[in-house]
Amino acid sequence: MFSAIATLPIIKAVNAAFLSLIFCINIIFFDDDRLIKAVTPAPVREDVYIAERNLLMDIYTPKDKKPRTKMLVIHGATEFGKQDARLIWICDLLARLGFKLYVPNVRELMQWNMDTTGVDDIIYIYKRYLSSKDKIKKGMLSYSVGCTAMFIAASDDEISSDVDYLISFGGYYDTKNILLFMTTRYYKEDGEWKKYPNEKAISEIFLERNIYMVKEEERETVYKIIEEGPKEELMNKLSEETKSLVGMMHNRDKDNFYLLYDKISPSAKDTFESISPKNYLNKIKSDCYIAHSVPDFVIPHTESDLLVRDLGNNVKGYYKFRFFRHVERKFQDMTFKKVFCVYIPDAIKFYIFIYKMLML
Repeated sequence: MFSAIATLPIIKAVNAAFLSLIFCINIIFFDDDRLIKAVTPAPVREDVYIAERNLLMDIYTPKDKKPRTKMLVIHGATEFGKQDARLIWICDLLARLGFKLYVPNVRELMQWNMDTTGVDDIIYIYKRYLSSKDKIKKGMLSYSVGCTAMFIAASDDEISSDVDYLISFGGYYDTKNILLFMTTRYYKEDGEWKKYPNEKAISEIFLERNIYMVKEEERETVYKIIEEGPKEELMNKLSEETKSLVGMMHNRDKDNFYLLYDKISPSAKDTFESISPKNYLNKIKSDCYIAHSVPDFVIPHTESDLLVRDLGNNVKGYYKFRFFRHVERKFQDMTFKKVFCVYIPDAIKFYIFIYKMLML
């Protein structure tokens, strides 16, 4: 007869296998939550105000069950923050599976601000709400540019030893690579240049949201350039460093990008380096699970390749999915060959990814 201790891992594995299947079917085939709602109770969602940091945070607690793990969820670049409908949807699903989630507003990410100040808030929340002596595992999950704040926070000496795992979906490695991709749509894979097809450059909004990187006396001119385009009479009013920064954001030539980058101000370069996860990965102590869509119109999948390379033995799983478009589900070319050669194998990988999350 098996002892109670011996059967617990088996029960957990069977439960995780069942819920992973339900979750995957729900995500892949349904546009609503009908299936998972039929087998799991709705979580309790609590709105919390953290006065010390002037922050709002949602806490999702599984109903009628002990949490599998505590997870700090860091949203991507969205003006809605924790109120983003997609984020609420996925957090509700994860909480139904047994995750206790802490989902704060990160002001810098809500403003698309290339800044590391939000990292201090993340560290504070982790120490206050997740850092504890209990045996339950604790970690972080993020997606898109939010992964940058996650990696930087998890590398901090105050919490690095207490973060059991990190889950990154669609994150990046080097800010310079992202600026190049944002402006020219070029990225490098296996030593060869490739260009993302049929997409406009997405850099203008970045310049507007990060106007603080421009000298105060030049900001009015830069705003006019954002509205009217890089007209010669406006560009000539700028210093060489600002002209290079603005020119870089309007540039569409990959070779010219590096020439312009070299001419931007040292402070701008320092800012870009400060938000490059590559500079913090050597201090990560957590188990890491990395996922990325292929292709990805916001952050090329090669950035996750580089994350995996530098994280080394910390990586416990790396998954590339072809039925996501950045962080949203999107099926294309539903031919017989595509379904059986692409989407079914990817669905199996997605099942394994979710199963590993449930077994944390």
